[in-house]
Amino acid sequence: MDAEDSTIACQYCKLQTPSEFNFCSKCYAQIKCVECETKTYLDVEICLGCGKPLVGKNQFHKSSNIYTRHVKKEGDNYEEDIRFELTDDSVGKIAPFIIGQTMPNEKTFKKSLLADKSERLQNDVSDYEDVTTGNEGKPNVDEESSSPSINTVKSKSPITQFFKNDNGIIVAIENDFKGKTWSEQQKNFIILFTKAHIEILKTPLPDREVIREAAKKLNILDPNNFSTYFTKISAQYMTKLSNGWELNVKGNKELDSLIKLMQDDNSPQGFTYAARSNSGATKKARISSDEKSAVDDWVNDDVNLKKLDVRNIRSGRDAALLALWILTVNLKKVKAAPIYLLLYYLNKKFTTISVTQAAVSKSITLSKEADKYFQKNNEGEYFLSPTGQKLVEEWVSGAKTIQNKDSD
Repeated sequence: MDAEDSTIACQYCKLQTPSEFNFCSKCYAQIKCVECETKTYLDVEICLGCGKPLVGKNQFHKSSNIYTRHVKKEGDNYEEDIRFELTDDSVGKIAPFIIGQTMPNEKTFKKSLLADKSERLQNDVSDYEDVTTGNEGKPNVDEESSSPSINTVKSKSPITQFFKNDNGIIVAIENDFKGKTWSEQQKNFIILFTKAHIEILKTPLPDREVIREAAKKLNILDPNNFSTYFTKISAQYMTKLSNGWELNVKGNKELDSLIKLMQDDNSPQGFTYAARSNSGATKKARISSDEKSAVDDWVNDDVNLKKLDVRNIRSGRDAALLALWILTVNLKKVKAAPIYLLLYYLNKKFTTISVTQAAVSKSITLSKEADKYFQKNNEGEYFLSPTGQKLVEEWVSGAKTIQNKDSD
């Protein structure tokens, strides 16, 4: 064989392969017949010398993959049409580029998702409300895309069955929240109201006073116990944010159950508020089961009284001072508390303290120095004045000792 014939060009990849070989050293396509060594040609499946079938194209040649990209931009009449061919070997190396160039851009992709979401919304008209309708009450359709516009439907939150927006204020349009007891009615109302504030006004519940006012207008407020209710419910079902409150995971689960209960026409009527008047609640001297449960939890928390010996607590005033300091300052369980709750906590926490409710009530309400040590909120609950707080902290630090008195 002559020098110029010492190599053969592959009909597929054009690589020059030594003529002593029958197959291309790069793509393994057959370049010579294995029987008569006649050169093979592109797209010819038999040897032109001996007529034997060739194997190169069908078994060794790597298949090509054709990719196309079409871009059309109406502005400035921009058009693009790209077509390229790759072997299987090359696809893996260039795949990231191919995906980036052939996938729709973010704007187009979002538009596609919106159209798909709009179509799903239209498939269940019972759960959605038509805002703008065309002929025969059917939702408007984008003439250009023939797809329903996402702006033509509006989601109806189930919470709007029980509350509405009155000039930026959430107002209840239902007065039975299916609670079996007064406290359960309050709990259900607080959870539902919190969700209504988030859903309707799009902001977290700013503070508990908003719920208090709403309950008061609806005549379902338990003024003597509302703060206790809210403290317990917020700790269990809510998350405190920098700008207010929202329901936590447990709160949202409870919300789902409450909505189902409220929507069930066969569910029994809740506790009647009239069965427990506000005046009766104000004079109440017995602690409720919910309050007992809360206080029983508080009793388990450690209180470091340092140099204060509780055996020296003998007067109603000193007992009230200590109980309020622990619950409102040291443990921060509540911001204020009624007299009967203070006594219940002291009796559960300290067996050595033995004072009567009458003594505590007298020291807080009738004593000449009552205003010096105690203050009262609108619900008739008490908290320490700065002077009262300072006195207890002096007992704890040892700066002052308790003056034993039978009464104050």
